[in-house]
Amino acid sequence: MKSPKFFCLLLALSLLNLCGCIPLVVGGAGVLGGYAIGRDNITGNSDKPYNAIWRSALKAAKIKGKPTRENKEKGEIELEAEKSLVCIKLTKLTETATEIKVSARRYSLPNLKLAEEVFIKIIEEIK
Repeated sequence: MKSPKFFCLLLALSLLNLCGCIPLVVGGAGVLGGYAIGRDNITGNSDKPYNAIWRSALKAAKIKGKPTRENKEKGEIELEAEKSLVCIKLTKLTETATEIKVSARRYSLPNLKLAEEVFIKIIEEIK
């Protein structure tokens, strides 16, 4: 008979498969618990101040492509990179936690590789 821990792990993996998110734990300063890859975005949380994350996201956007729209109050940056439209969305969760969500689409199809590259560049710039 299988142990209860094995059953719980199997159940958790099944639920993740149903929702379409794969959590990945990545070592990196500024990211709490890594990031998750969804069907069309990369999402992670940071414990750095919102303004620092905003500056890092803007710098990463300028490095990876050409920003076309910025709205600091809403936490939104759009840019064109590698023939894709990339959207960066920052959501202040608490005074010390901010969610970072990056999506990229090329010809209306998800470009997760580019979204992940932009997300990682933001995290690198936060350091």
